[in-house]
Amino acid sequence: MRVASWQAVYRGLMPDEILDTMEVDGARWDEAILSATPQTSLLVIDDGSEIVGFSVLGPDRDGAEDTGEIVAIYLRPDVWDRGYGWALMEHSVVELREHGFRRAVLWVLATNERARKFYETAAWIADGGEKVEEWRGHPLPHVRYSRDLL
Repeated sequence: MRVASWQAVYRGLMPDEILDTMEVDGARWDEAILSATPQTSLLVIDDGSEIVGFSVLGPDRDGAEDTGEIVAIYLRPDVWDRGYGWALMEHSVVELREHGFRRAVLWVLATNERARKFYETAAWIADGGEKVEEWRGHPLPHVRYSRDLL
């Protein structure tokens, strides 16, 4: 699901060679599961018969106190614009709040206008945080969004 989503969302926003050679990285998922903390959650959403999306939540990876992070949120491209993203986001925010976080952050590719509009409509604010992540030798600029959870 993550690979299909990346290939749909990021086409034209990052080099095709990255997208065309993506594979499911089971070792990475195993590592993430083994390093999970009590404040880490994997939420899934289904359409009644199969999983159509997921989010990964946990403590802020930059270590900000009382801050949770939506590390990943993805939907299958064939179910976009059907309300699943809103439901997944709403449940992700509730889950972070239930873990005791007072604030939440997420990072998005700076050129991903579709996602940025979605986050802004869902009450997230671009707060000025920026970073560049290297992916297979390609710099990918990201911006941080945040919101209060109180």
